[in-house]
Amino acid sequence: MNLKPTLPLYMVASICASGALASEVPIELSIQAQQPGSSFYSYATTISRLLNDSFPKGSNIQIIPRGGSTSNPTILNAGRADIAFALSYTAKLAYDGDESVYGNRGAHKNIMGITGGMHNSYTLVMARKGYVESTGYTTLEEMLNSDKNKPVLGMKPQGSVAIPIADTILKSVGSSVEQMRSERKLVQAQPSQLGELMRDNRIDVYIDNVPVNHAGVTEVSLTNDLVFIPLPTSAIETLQNQGMFGAELPTDTYRGMNDEYVTTATGMVIMANKEVPEDVVYNFTKTLIEGRTALVSENAALENWDPRTAKEIEFSAVPLHPGAQKYYESLGW
Repeated sequence: MNLKPTLPLYMVASICASGALASEVPIELSIQAQQPGSSFYSYATTISRLLNDSFPKGSNIQIIPRGGSTSNPTILNAGRADIAFALSYTAKLAYDGDESVYGNRGAHKNIMGITGGMHNSYTLVMARKGYVESTGYTTLEEMLNSDKNKPVLGMKPQGSVAIPIADTILKSVGSSVEQMRSERKLVQAQPSQLGELMRDNRIDVYIDNVPVNHAGVTEVSLTNDLVFIPLPTSAIETLQNQGMFGAELPTDTYRGMNDEYVTTATGMVIMANKEVPEDVVYNFTKTLIEGRTALVSENAALENWDPRTAKEIEFSAVPLHPGAQKYYESLGW
């Protein structure tokens, strides 16, 4: 992040602490989003406009139109962006340096929270009704420990956040994504293709993590008779420790969901690099919270975002930036 004109860091900090930020010093702020057309990019566009109205005259808000929920924490941690969107799940894994997703990059301790729970994506395990009826299996443990009728799993391609989530679920019943791949029991494709494969009886179980009313999953449920398989309790507990939270989907959220579905969810988070000055993050957070109505009016998926609770670690996934914490405290939150 740069303040114009260019100043030494200690002068930047002094100016910010004195309150000059709000009235004198233009800000250059970069927001790590995703490609145009993505939800992250859409949200960043609205937030950028709000910031241009609230930040000092001459400020420049740059949206970085690439990245994603898994790569954004690493980009932010390295200081290649000032603000970044991610999911609570990937943020927590990055902060902890989880090797299964982030390899040898180590703990990402430069990322700090602003808000979370902005829109939620829910974990779903869906089986072909024909497979369930022919085998009599109603749990993943029964399915994956079968000698004769082990299912073929369908998932999105590598890079999707659904893959490490699925791996945690599979490991809870003694399997893994890699094991299923080695047994040639794993097919990876986009949801629309997975729906076709399920109709052709070429996959038996589909695991994903998506927002409510996701078009691809909705299509799969409308074109296939599904049974929604419960997540193992141990998988839910592990996923919660990895930055997800417990959730329930109402009956009939999707065709075939005949009962309330107990699952886990990961919420969208906004984070800052810890080196971004406190007053900058304070004003960013203030603009975000005060602009909630405008943000939701342009992005209906954020309708259930509750800023008062979204600051809690359950939703932010990582410790709050001091600037965000200071703003919440000013509201008595």
